Amino acid sequence: MADSPETSRITGLLVGLPADVVQDGARWLHQQCWLWGRDLRSPQGNLLVRYGFRRLGPPEAQSGGHRTRYGMTTAEGRHVVVWSGGYALGDDSDVLCFPRLRFQPVVLEPGVAAPEDVPVILGPPEASGPAPVEHLVLRLLAPALDWLAGYEAHVARVAPGHRAACAVEWDRVEHEAVRLAAGEGIEYHALAGISPDGLASSWRSLAARVRATA
Repeated sequence: MADSPETSRITGLLVGLPADVVQDGARWLHQQCWLWGRDLRSPQGNLLVRYGFRRLGPPEAQSGGHRTRYGMTTAEGRHVVVWSGGYALGDDSDVLCFPRLRFQPVVLEPGVAAPEDVPVILGPPEASGPAPVEHLVLRLLAPALDWLAGYEAHVARVAPGHRAACAVEWDRVEHEAVRLAAGEGIEYHALAGISPDGLASSWRSLAARVRATA
């Protein structure tokens, strides 16, 4: 089967991270993607736009899809793209893409000149695919986690109480999922809650743990 335009741009997998880093990263990224959806409709307005994001259309190869993306370029010249299924950060040399639910960063080919150039990657390729690229741990992975911490700190500043409200809604959604699953005879374990203070401290601590592995 031929590679999709998105898959063909994958040049490596960033592997070898400690199991606890992968486990925590997957849980927090899942929650972060959910939170971005709430940030679009916060009482204080679109918090992504207030942070400097602009809305992007879907990648050209997925023009018929429904994935709304938001992109921005940081003061350091890195391009950031977020969507409901993941997060990507990179520069003219490399891009790391983080698919939701699986904290196994995908390395994309160079040549990203603007946020619009970042493709949507829904999940990592098979384990027999591209080779590991450990040198990106310090150059992009830790900064990618630092950026997430900075975004969460921004939310705390401009929308006090918003994350606490999100935490309550998250618990309600998870409890409802447990109830519905039980009614269908399905065992479902509610995911851990979100801190009322947001995920800034979680991402900062994960960045420190990642740096300690390099």
